[in-house]
Amino acid sequence: MSPFLFLLFFFSPIKPDLWAETERMPDLHQWRALCGYYAVATAYMKDSNARITVFAPVDDVFTYNPDIRALDQKETLSHIVDSQVVDLTMNKLWDKQTLIRSTINSGYTYITQFENNPGNFSYFANAGMLCNHASNQWGIISGEQYLFKICTPMGHRPYPGTALSFIREHDVTVFEERQYNNRDLSQIRDILDRTPDIALVIYGSSAWNGFHTFFIPNDAAFARVVDRNRVDREVLLAHVTSTNRVLFTWPWLYDGGQHYYPSVRFSANIIEDNFKLKLVMRNITDRRTGKWDLYAVSEVYERYSQFRRGAVWAKILVPNIPTQNGVVHIIDNVLGIVSETIDMMIYRNEKTTTLMRYINTI
Repeated sequence: MSPFLFLLFFFSPIKPDLWAETERMPDLHQWRALCGYYAVATAYMKDSNARITVFAPVDDVFTYNPDIRALDQKETLSHIVDSQVVDLTMNKLWDKQTLIRSTINSGYTYITQFENNPGNFSYFANAGMLCNHASNQWGIISGEQYLFKICTPMGHRPYPGTALSFIREHDVTVFEERQYNNRDLSQIRDILDRTPDIALVIYGSSAWNGFHTFFIPNDAAFARVVDRNRVDREVLLAHVTSTNRVLFTWPWLYDGGQHYYPSVRFSANIIEDNFKLKLVMRNITDRRTGKWDLYAVSEVYERYSQFRRGAVWAKILVPNIPTQNGVVHIIDNVLGIVSETIDMMIYRNEKTTTLMRYINTI
């Protein structure tokens, strides 16, 4: 080998890639180990020419959520977007609050921006909060690749269809590799079959009609409704946020649950905001154990139709299911209408046994 060829080989530039960069980053060892289990994920991390964006959970996320150590290959690939999300590096207010991007695994990722104060922004990829407020080093660019650290789990693997398709899905094999299913959604399925316009235009909406947050009651929720005739078109619309409001649990709770969003009104083929009934998400913490439960809350500000002023709470049983037209949260109560008394609520709660005995005594 001639000296010239030897020097050319020895000093040839080495293209950095995310696989090499993450090896030197002390808080991404768990993410790198997870990708190392799967050939496809590793190949994307090593391809410096791939125009992708990776949302990588830091090691603390794996520590406090050990179940994500067992993510399969498709769930791991759901953290990788098939394009460069340059908007996250611009540090300016976006025209739309939520960006919709496709993953390399045929799903959608919803990237949301909140302005905390002028010039200070926080970002979320699905339910994953970007670490720009928790760490000084919250993202890197390597070749054509982007990587952003997230400090909370992103949520479930996306469902390859709309919210209506998720409710009506009859092929049980679709849910075999997913941590959710639609076995307890037969009642909402029957009600949507009787209202085809709302089912197709709102719950089955495409990108043309916009994206929404869907709170879907399970069968047990409808079983507590005494008068089933009260569940009409208006009640169905009370479970859907207005157009282009796609919020997962962590974004909604980030500022203490102050993100009140209007529900949707649909009449004469026009979709508009319904500011008389707004939706919000709350969390209630058990001070003894530190565990907390999530609730969807419907707030009626002005009496109309069969809705009365006040709030109805529903516990979120299965959160953060991304679909092709928004995100689905499965809840245990019907929003908008009162379906149980305080007495029924106390008797249903296992933590109020002392109060139940006192009520029975008097």
